[in-house]
Amino acid sequence: MDIWFPVGDTMTKRPLILFVHGGGFISGSKDNDDMQYLADTFAHYGYVTASMNYRINLNAASTSSVERAIWRATQDGSAAIRFLKHSANTYGIDTNRIFLWGSSAGTFLGLSLLYCSDQERPSSANSGFLQPDLGCKDCIGNSYNHSGLPDALVGCWGAIADTSLIAVNEYRPSILFHGDIDPVVPFSEGYPFSALFTAPWVYGSQRIDQRLSHLNLSHEFYVGLNQLHEYWGVVNGVFPPGPVTDPDYQDIIQKSAVFLYSVMGSPNCGNAVGLTESVSENTKAYFTGNTLRVHSKENLPLEVYSMEGETIVKSYIQKGISTINFPFPSGLYCITIGDKKLKIINP
Repeated sequence: MDIWFPVGDTMTKRPLILFVHGGGFISGSKDNDDMQYLADTFAHYGYVTASMNYRINLNAASTSSVERAIWRATQDGSAAIRFLKHSANTYGIDTNRIFLWGSSAGTFLGLSLLYCSDQERPSSANSGFLQPDLGCKDCIGNSYNHSGLPDALVGCWGAIADTSLIAVNEYRPSILFHGDIDPVVPFSEGYPFSALFTAPWVYGSQRIDQRLSHLNLSHEFYVGLNQLHEYWGVVNGVFPPGPVTDPDYQDIIQKSAVFLYSVMGSPNCGNAVGLTESVSENTKAYFTGNTLRVHSKENLPLEVYSMEGETIVKSYIQKGISTINFPFPSGLYCITIGDKKLKIINP
């Protein structure tokens, strides 16, 4: 893999995005234009980024060969994430904020990584005539004792073997993009690669959206109207010569950046603090201007920190009325009051 860092950033723990290229499991690499451009862009946004290779090659005339290629790639995705978690101190990574962004086959990899367990892997991944057992999802690449799962998924024009694999207890926040006339990966369901009948039947982003909605799992889904495969301006991951000006590319970057920023806040911060917010039966928080006032019937610790995890205020609320001023830039911030739920605030 290639790894990028924000230049001049003093943070010791940054979120990471792992970019996974497309190519139908027969071509492509970490050097694809779209993966390199995205990794560079999001490093400028303050992330550590990585573009990875994974094992490719398959026999297009064999269903089992296609399934085995997807499972091998899934194993490599897990190995990459385990490696990055193991090397978190070296690369300055927040191991609780590791995201996977896939294009086409890269999204197949991401969805399989999230939702296909060892017990659910295709039978073709087991040993058979002239083919070895591929092993478990976390058995290949390294032996680092970390979870190989990302904390969120950005999925571009991908699919999954079966939407019933998606379960509530396995869910990670997801944002999906797909062209509604994609001839390579079905928008709804069907055979991938322009109806290659020897490939397994798959379920595209529309069906994944329906499954997530049925399970009442929060996610975002954007349809590229009258759009084909890789509709952000590339062919097999390669941009035409000259500046990248495709408006869909910029739109997908913007939507994904906002999505990932919200993911980083939502697990810890909950809802926005309004003019009056009840923290508990004994405590209320009031936010006006650049001032937070807390009315409490008990003594409680209070902490304010940025969405990047930097502690800004660490204090202790005495019983009664406490006032905290915010002499720092506008933006999203988090507070904890005692052990109660955390809130996003926007001074």
